[in-house]
Amino acid sequence: MALPGPVKRSRMTVVVLVAAVCATVFLGHGVLGVAFLSDDVALVTWGREAVGPAFWKPWLGNRLTGEAGSPPYYRPLTLLSHGCDAALWGWTPSGHRLTNLLLHFGNTLLVFALVRVALPDRPGALAFWTALLFAMHPAHETAVWWISCRMELLCAFFYLASVTLFGVFMTKRSGWLLLLSVLSGVLAFTAKEMAYTLPCIWFGLALLKTDAPSPRSRLRAAVVCTLPMLFVAAGFMALRLTRMPAENTLFALDVTPGHVLTVARLAVRYLVFPFHLSLRELVREHPWGVLAALAVLASLFWPLRRRLFSLPAGAGMAWMIVTALVLIRTMSPWTLYLPSVGFCLALAGCAPTGPGRREWTAAVAMLAVLFAYTLQLETRKTAWKETDRVTRAFIDDFRHAVAAEGMHDPVVLCVPGAVADVPALLHYFEMRMRLETGRQDLDPAVLAYVMLPAEPARRGIAVEKADAASWRVTPADPATTFLFPHKGYEFQQYPSDTLIEMPWGLVTLRGDNVAGELTALDVRPNSAAIEAWRERKWYAFDGEHLVALPREFARSNGDT
Repeated sequence: MALPGPVKRSRMTVVVLVAAVCATVFLGHGVLGVAFLSDDVALVTWGREAVGPAFWKPWLGNRLTGEAGSPPYYRPLTLLSHGCDAALWGWTPSGHRLTNLLLHFGNTLLVFALVRVALPDRPGALAFWTALLFAMHPAHETAVWWISCRMELLCAFFYLASVTLFGVFMTKRSGWLLLLSVLSGVLAFTAKEMAYTLPCIWFGLALLKTDAPSPRSRLRAAVVCTLPMLFVAAGFMALRLTRMPAENTLFALDVTPGHVLTVARLAVRYLVFPFHLSLRELVREHPWGVLAALAVLASLFWPLRRRLFSLPAGAGMAWMIVTALVLIRTMSPWTLYLPSVGFCLALAGCAPTGPGRREWTAAVAMLAVLFAYTLQLETRKTAWKETDRVTRAFIDDFRHAVAAEGMHDPVVLCVPGAVADVPALLHYFEMRMRLETGRQDLDPAVLAYVMLPAEPARRGIAVEKADAASWRVTPADPATTFLFPHKGYEFQQYPSDTLIEMPWGLVTLRGDNVAGELTALDVRPNSAAIEAWRERKWYAFDGEHLVALPREFARSNGDT
């Protein structure tokens, strides 16, 4: 006897809850205790201020913290969450990271609920597989494990809640549901700018759910239903344009066709092949293995090819494209957290829906994808643990260096900015070191940041005099590259011999600054910096520890 609909739905909900809990426990195991990394300390510090006397400053729209020099973002809810975490956990990073995991858990459940609401005529298995793929997608690694990516998780939580509630409203027509949906959208806007695509998603869902006799009347009804969120989006845009310089908003439109193509290519790469492997190197080193793997994948997905043109696949692709529109100017793997919902829905369109030979093929295909995702995430935990070890070792060495120097601030030739794409000390280095040393007047000079490979044996860095007025920083392994904080996180590949201006002088890249090609860096301070640093002691990070350079090393430059 077939089970009634409510019983089936309740059982499916229990299964999703259990799967989401297991996924969350797996994601947290081994990485909860990783130290605060790049940006984390700054956001927690600002969050502590945001729950104190400066509470209203971020909400009034004057940049991130309400101060003139803070980043040009409007994200007061994100700061509030960091402030609440600081009040609850203090400076214990595992507590802050646990909040991220709980938000990801909630988002997984909301993805399940959204698919059930948006596509109620489809089998419940579609929502289950979408939620499970979303929970384990490797592109979420940084968004979930990096405390500073709280804004992605918070925005997605209220974004998904808003769309889900709106979908229920389209069925039940309750004013309270519409009000809750609008309030959720407002909170999404206060978490991150990704929410500006909400009116488009509302409009698409309204078209899908509206019962009207003609296309014109359906279009008119969808526009009317979307108006509340359109007004909300317009209000937040007006707030941003009036409280911040217009160039901080309109810069997103300063793109070229080539830039758009690069962003699109990277987005597809991160979503479709979210593995830290070079396809070019795999083909070159293991051509027959790659061909065999492609043949296996083709044999699994070929019987399911018609499902790629189904409604779930189309809806998923539409979601992915619309939510990624705001990333046309700047895109990083963690910014794909919300667009990945659409990719997971499109992929889940190939998932099994019931008994049958073809459904067994679909089940094997989905399990193979999930196994690959799980293996990738487990492998990446090693990189995060190595980043934790390198960061803690550098901070301990830096404390000893500051204690040995007394009142003189050190000059550091290179600092570990990242380890295997995991951000370490790239941004707000001075703020972090002041907290770690207890010296609020500390003003260290950092001349270069490096991205190191995960393997300790490949992390050697040599420093020598290039000429009378400059030094050369040479990695031992071609996987090591250089990072420049004012250039952002992406697109840091430059032609060899590129000159990059710094506040204290120039750096010259001797190589293309891409993993796989050995690149050295020439550091040349200007005369003002040389004079200011004459009495300071110089240090360099050798790949494992911070080491003091001989006095003669720095003095010879000061005499030029």
